[in-house]
Amino acid sequence: MDKPSSYSVAPSDSSRQSILARGALVGVVVVALVALVLVFPKNDLLSRLRADNETGDRELTISYLRNLVRTEQRDVGLQFLLTEKLIESGNLKEAIQVLALAKELASKDHQLLEQWNALDTQIAWSEYRLARDAAKKSDSAEDAQRAESLRSALELRLLGQLARMGTANAGFALLTQTQGIGATALTRQVLQSMAKLKNASLADLLRAGREALALGF
Repeated sequence: MDKPSSYSVAPSDSSRQSILARGALVGVVVVALVALVLVFPKNDLLSRLRADNETGDRELTISYLRNLVRTEQRDVGLQFLLTEKLIESGNLKEAIQVLALAKELASKDHQLLEQWNALDTQIAWSEYRLARDAAKKSDSAEDAQRAESLRSALELRLLGQLARMGTANAGFALLTQTQGIGATALTRQVLQSMAKLKNASLADLLRAGREALALGF
């Protein structure tokens, strides 16, 4: 007589079998997520989805957000959240596609456009890091050239952010990015622009001064 299949719940039991196939399990979770829509207000639900940072949760969140984006095609917030999750998962190709869907609506609102630009820059950063790391591992001239091309393109994006910089906080965030790609001249420009900000506090100016001294400017 054949030995019956094991349905043990013990993780160490190598002979155990899943009661549900993975596809069926995902289906059950999606149904549960749909139920959440009926129970929680939309903003509360999106906050919960935004907080799903573990890999397993993120995969399910992305699947759910894909379906939401299909049904709520004019909801830029959903498109932004899906883009964020895709970037976190390393799926940059789809992140670019989803962000492109949001561009038309985002361009009609200044705040939404700023968020769009921030996500666009985040994608560019991710592409650059991947290319830079690949170039270090391969020691290939072609990979190094691609990494440098992406770095130069990223520097142009940051230059555009400098032109729109209106607060000291935005300036400090930009400083971190310019230093991250070794853009010394652009870093100097950011510090000079921060010194001219009319809404900068004395504490902001002192902090910018310390940054300049530390960098040898």
